[in-house]
Amino acid sequence: MFAALFLAAALNASASQCFAAVLKEGGYGFRNEERAAFLVARGDGSYDCAMWPRTNGVERTHWDGVIPPGTVAIAHTHPRAKPLPSQQDMRESKRLGMPIYVVTTSGVTVAEP
Repeated sequence: MFAALFLAAALNASASQCFAAVLKEGGYGFRNEERAAFLVARGDGSYDCAMWPRTNGVERTHWDGVIPPGTVAIAHTHPRAKPLPSQQDMRESKRLGMPIYVVTTSGVTVAEP
């Protein structure tokens, strides 16, 4: 199921716009600060991009609060030198039961539950 979600989201214009916004907010991987957003499904097959507040964490970010209803995935940046999901990304994906996309200038990869 999640492989289908990954493909659907990757091909969806609103998801791509969210990935681009997250990448821009993260300084295109030139900063060590990560940025993140929730990918929230709308009823029409598109997604809202709920950007997380800036935390200024070095190679990390965090969310305090309730995950928005309808969230189907998390998208976040990594520094350019680390384009793949981390072990923490994989653990969080399993814990949350949703994909975590890593967005870099090299492309989009995903940790799946």
